[in-house]
Amino acid sequence: MTNWYEYSPYELEKKHLRGDANYVGFVMLAMTVAMQTVFTGVVLLMRFCGMLTGAQLSMDMLGMDSTSYLFLYALVYTLAMGAPAIAVSLIARKRFFPLAPCRRVNAGDAFFGVLAAMGACMVANIVAGYIVAFFESFGAQDTPAPDYLEPNLQSFLLNLFVFAVLPALLEEMVFRGYVLRVLRPYGDWFAVAVSALLFGLMHGNLSQVPFALVVGFALGWLYIMTDNIWLPIAVHFANNAVSVLMNFLSFDLDESLHGKFYAVSIFLVAGLGLLGIGALFARRTALLRRLPRKTPLGVGVRIGSLLKAPAFVLSVVVFVILLVLECMP
Repeated sequence: MTNWYEYSPYELEKKHLRGDANYVGFVMLAMTVAMQTVFTGVVLLMRFCGMLTGAQLSMDMLGMDSTSYLFLYALVYTLAMGAPAIAVSLIARKRFFPLAPCRRVNAGDAFFGVLAAMGACMVANIVAGYIVAFFESFGAQDTPAPDYLEPNLQSFLLNLFVFAVLPALLEEMVFRGYVLRVLRPYGDWFAVAVSALLFGLMHGNLSQVPFALVVGFALGWLYIMTDNIWLPIAVHFANNAVSVLMNFLSFDLDESLHGKFYAVSIFLVAGLGLLGIGALFARRTALLRRLPRKTPLGVGVRIGSLLKAPAFVLSVVVFVILLVLECMP
């Protein structure tokens, strides 16, 4: 039997990568199982209590108003998204705080970096729209996101908390705080790409997967260039908050103006993003520096190591199956 000290440094690096890839896979699988289990558990509980006769969990079936349902959704989402990653990480002895590091960043770099990343989010919106239209032409189906927003301040603030604050904290904790951070020793951009891929697939529907993939790259870039996870959290929050705000402001608009309002808002933020990128180049900022290579493994070897990690491969397969099922008419 070969002992660990008999591996060459090159082979040992591949072995460590496979181990960390399996860890990432277990985090994704645990999160997916938790999502399905927690929601199913709530459905069964509601059935047992006689509150639910159908098979799905929805506001109407539960006889709840939008406020009560959003509180329930926030609880379920927090348990399903945050708890599995923490539990798997403790079992795997990844004993670091996922919402760190938070190194100090030059105020100008932070401002223009966040602006540039927000611009990338808006461009991702535009790209996702074309991709959805392309696949829908072949019969794929995009599931529209449910809307629980009502035209009052209380509903706006609750929606902001549920759909902007919680995702920004929990999803960044998982995908940048755990996944990207664990994979960084094998290359910064490699870690960004893998975390962005998983972040995109996790969203599980036709419109959000390409959007989240691009956004994942932007958030990963901001994280590895600043070593401050709170900047991606800020961008994630701002992106989701803009969506909630646009929906809220459009209540008093005529239906014919909705499309124009959204288009103008998206292109305005995208334009500000381009200004942010221009400012970063003008400042010769560290956010555009070339990062040193961290691993002796080539790209092909690293990808091969991922594909030899059963838990990682299984998690990707599960995400893809759920996406295909979601897109089926």
